[in-house]
Amino acid sequence: MTMEGIIAGLLEQFENGKMTRRQLIQSLALAATAAASGSTAAAQTASQSKPVIPQAFEPAPWKTVWLDHISYAVTDYRKSTAFYRDLMGWEISNDNG
Repeated sequence: MTMEGIIAGLLEQFENGKMTRRQLIQSLALAATAAASGSTAAAQTASQSKPVIPQAFEPAPWKTVWLDHISYAVTDYRKSTAFYRDLMGWEISNDNG
């Protein structure tokens, strides 16, 4: 999917009331960051210790450069933590689950 297609889809969701203005801006910022850093992040390698939570799948080909916090209410927080960590390629710095 092209960046233009991603943006069009996000705008459509916003216009149909499926997404708030804040969610739209956050999604656009994430898409722009991923596009800008995707090629350099794929080339980077980092040594990591074996994670406590098993990896669900290969990490995304981009690097999250800044995230203040995330919180969610789920039935299995360790499974959700592994999903987001692996999807976004995040390193967990504070787990108070």
